[in-house]
Amino acid sequence: MIRKILIKNYRSIKKIEISNISNKLGLIGENSSGKSSILFAILTFLGEYNIKESDFRFDKAGNREDEITIGIGIEFDDFSIKRILENSDLNNNKPKWYSNALEESKGERRRRLESKAYLKDLRKNIKQEWGIDNHSNVLYFKIVYKYDKAIESNIFLTDASFSESITSELSSKEIRQIQKIIQPRYAYLHDERNFLGEGLGEVDSTTNKLFRLLLPSINIKKTLTNQLVDNTIISELSIPEINQYLLKRVQEETLEITDKLNNNLQDSYDDTIKISWQFSNQLFENIHIKTNFRFANIDRDIDFQSVGSGTRSMYKIVLLQTLLEMQRSGVEPVLFLLEEPELYLYPKLEKRMADFICTIAKEHQVMLTTHSHMSIMSFDRGTLFKIFRENPTKHSLPITKIKPLESSLEVMQLLGYDITYLLGKEYLVFVEGKDDQKAYEYLVKTIFRDDISSKFMMLTSVSKLSMAVNSSVLKYINTNSKSVFIVDSDGGNTEKQKREVIDEVCKFDKELKKEDFLNKIVLTKYCMLECYTFEKELLKHPISDEDLYAKKEKFINDNIEVINDCLKDRKQKKLDDPEIVSLSLEDKFEHIRKYGFTKKLIKTFRRAVGGSGFKRIVELNKEELELYCVSLIQDLKNAFNIT
Repeated sequence: MIRKILIKNYRSIKKIEISNISNKLGLIGENSSGKSSILFAILTFLGEYNIKESDFRFDKAGNREDEITIGIGIEFDDFSIKRILENSDLNNNKPKWYSNALEESKGERRRRLESKAYLKDLRKNIKQEWGIDNHSNVLYFKIVYKYDKAIESNIFLTDASFSESITSELSSKEIRQIQKIIQPRYAYLHDERNFLGEGLGEVDSTTNKLFRLLLPSINIKKTLTNQLVDNTIISELSIPEINQYLLKRVQEETLEITDKLNNNLQDSYDDTIKISWQFSNQLFENIHIKTNFRFANIDRDIDFQSVGSGTRSMYKIVLLQTLLEMQRSGVEPVLFLLEEPELYLYPKLEKRMADFICTIAKEHQVMLTTHSHMSIMSFDRGTLFKIFRENPTKHSLPITKIKPLESSLEVMQLLGYDITYLLGKEYLVFVEGKDDQKAYEYLVKTIFRDDISSKFMMLTSVSKLSMAVNSSVLKYINTNSKSVFIVDSDGGNTEKQKREVIDEVCKFDKELKKEDFLNKIVLTKYCMLECYTFEKELLKHPISDEDLYAKKEKFINDNIEVINDCLKDRKQKKLDDPEIVSLSLEDKFEHIRKYGFTKKLIKTFRRAVGGSGFKRIVELNKEELELYCVSLIQDLKNAFNIT
């Protein structure tokens, strides 16, 4: 993935540098600030776009800069080495650096070319051939574009500063080949202005680009040698193997042509000259997909351009989701470049889109431009940047600048935040989801009556940046002292856990103070709110103690691996720990109740108990709430300052 970016003299950008890029990069700024220019510079490096004369930066006097520089630092990992090993052009005509590195990597490890050990050896030997420091896990490429009647470019391997070219025997042509091979697979999602391509099935439409990313993963059965491919019935070949077969057949069928061509060339011109053709099968590049819609009440296809903008925008998000769900495990990560993905989405779909971006970034890299705070709710501090235009002097054109955003309040002020719905509310309670919202609203109204409920409002999300933004908003309008945050504790209401939650929130915003949260965090006794009702007396159907015991035992035995995974993730003792093994069944279940339940396991347990299951929080009366949620109620009293 991309870890560093340098852009100089490109459009409105004089010089921009972004270092230590993680799996998320959010660019925020006003219209025409230069956000898209950063994406286009990256796309230019990737070969998606060509530099034009108008891309060279001009000053106010109309003088054009001599050079455009685009530098990109790319992670050089096992996926990079695999791409080198699988590249047909490189393997059919091995350059010296590659032959030397392969030779140095021989030995016992050669028996398993996919092994981590072999890949590590080969990477080390390749870097040695290139003159790269073996301790560096990033390759830095710099492309310099010059304009003199025509645009020319040259590419260099450099150090992390992009200033000094690395001394090696690689030619510019070889460096460019290396860059094309190891650069990340990518998908650029245009904004609404490029939706026309979807309806026409153009090659650069989002559908075609994402489908090409997925196609090599479809129907992967095995890896066959050329000989095995030749001897296998074509209906049994996977799509990549058919692609391999087609390329081989094209090369074989053209031998007669190239032989005849060389004979004629040598007879007529120079007997020392010989030509050869190199083929790259573009099967994956030349598929065109035209996207239409069909609705249940209309018996015909509806053209892409004829449906609403929101439907078209959501289509792209769902297309991304489908791509990722169908990717094979261990597949190479993808770089997603998203231009204002929130366009034309109403708030509910915008929230869904934001959740999906968070999911993408777990295994892939996302770089986006946005005007919506919703899009970047999952982004950590250090991944968000403000893009703006500034005049360095009175006599020059505005240039694009970049500034890291250190505070969620800065994000709020930049993007705007609607606080009118907060007016007239004294207590603001933040919880972690819609189900919790209904349950806590009911609990507070039932226990505290009008003392609290008439001044009470429930907001969702108490995680990371979203909680920091909410806290900043409250602080900004002087209501932070009236806020309460209820968090699933994963077991045990301890001061240590409270401090961990407070640390997690405050690290996203330098303006938030830890002491402001000391009495506002309410941690549940059990790992999830639903666990409070897992009592025999709260079952909706009669059951004997022996029968309930047997059902609990069966639930634990049937789901022991999933429970242990949950306990491990939460850094708690697993069920095979000697201390837990020695416990009674009821104590084991209590351990799981505190630390080992997930939403899915809760549903599984309800099914295992059978019948109508346990009452939910919203079905308990005041006496039952006070009996089974006593610790939670006391914590809320403390947070609300009720004696």
